[in-house]
Amino acid sequence: MIYSIASNLTKSVLSVTRNDTESNNIFFNIWSSVFFIILFLNLSGNSLVIVVIAKDKKFHSMMNCLFANMAFSDFLAGIFAFLWYLANYIDPAWLNEWICRLVAANTITVLSGIVSIFSLTAITLERYRAILKPLEHRMSWCRLKLILFVIWFFSGICSLPYFIFIKFVDAQNQNRCMFLLGEWEKQLLTILMFAFVYACPNIIICSAYAKIVKHLWFNKENEEMQESHKALLQSRKKITKLLGFVLIVFNLCVLPNFAIADFMLSFGATGYGHAVSFIGFLIQFVSTCVNPLIFFIQSKQFRNRLFGILFCRNKRINRWSELRVTVVSTKSQVGSISKHCQTAV
Repeated sequence: MIYSIASNLTKSVLSVTRNDTESNNIFFNIWSSVFFIILFLNLSGNSLVIVVIAKDKKFHSMMNCLFANMAFSDFLAGIFAFLWYLANYIDPAWLNEWICRLVAANTITVLSGIVSIFSLTAITLERYRAILKPLEHRMSWCRLKLILFVIWFFSGICSLPYFIFIKFVDAQNQNRCMFLLGEWEKQLLTILMFAFVYACPNIIICSAYAKIVKHLWFNKENEEMQESHKALLQSRKKITKLLGFVLIVFNLCVLPNFAIADFMLSFGATGYGHAVSFIGFLIQFVSTCVNPLIFFIQSKQFRNRLFGILFCRNKRINRWSELRVTVVSTKSQVGSISKHCQTAV
């Protein structure tokens, strides 16, 4: 499952890399460098997305709030991925039962990954209702809160096996986190998670997105629209393209882990210290930091607001506008006073 491929469930990968050949050490060092680059992009980018959406009321739409929820889950994944790295490769001695269940087994990062998938599903369905069923689409904060609750609740349910079926073992001065499931149980869990957490949401997303594209680009009624409606149509097309970029990049990053690495691990084709596990984890970890980059490239409004927050442009603009209003009002008052004096004379 998500991020579980490098979770140190059977043996310490660190010991493998230290005792193996020099080429493996070089590979691990390169992998660690890339990991920390992605981690930096994750924490900085997602935090900026959350700040921009939270501070600007113009971004307080249901779709943007769901994107902020996704950014928060990706940020959470970054935090616990860093703790996972510390627990497995820096100081394995600090492992205990709870660290084993929450960090070393990647339970929280599994949770945040599922939240991202379910959030994308909710975003796509929200766009579907807004475009194809505008009369039924109503923005409601109570509805948004309910959607967020459902996303986190079912994500928590799906990630429970990675919390329950983990056992902390401290034997012969070796701290290990081990799955309690047998071989066929792990294979069944992998198949079920692939089906319900990845395949089913993507079928829903692809079906809804195909109908959205058909309605926006291949609908003959769009050619007969008035100019005001065409402006709305262009705005919807722009948002749909942005969502399409997010969906494509997300699946390109997640699919190799789901379709290759997870099944190879569960069915014994590779071990947890194999290069496939490392690369699959790293590719999927990339998906947690690309959304802010896509927003920055595709959305001019997001770029302007981001630069405004970073360089305090809004404060400068507001101060300049207030100064101009003060000067103009002062000039008008002086002018009125002079006219009044001339009239009196």
